[in-house]
Amino acid sequence: MPKLRRVLVLVDPRDPVAPRQLAEIQKAADALKLRLVRRDAADQTDLDRVFGAIKSGDVDGVIS
Repeated sequence: MPKLRRVLVLVDPRDPVAPRQLAEIQKAADALKLRLVRRDAADQTDLDRVFGAIKSGDVDGVIS
């Protein structure tokens, strides 16, 4: 995706593995010159809130 610049990363703050995964994702994003947009989402209500708040052009892709 040549226009990929901003990537939404969904993180479950209750997951003990999340910080390590996020660190690895950040390394990859840095290497690819991508900006991560982190949002915490632990359940469906959080997902609805996160995706409901995204406006066109805010992000180009999603990692969950």
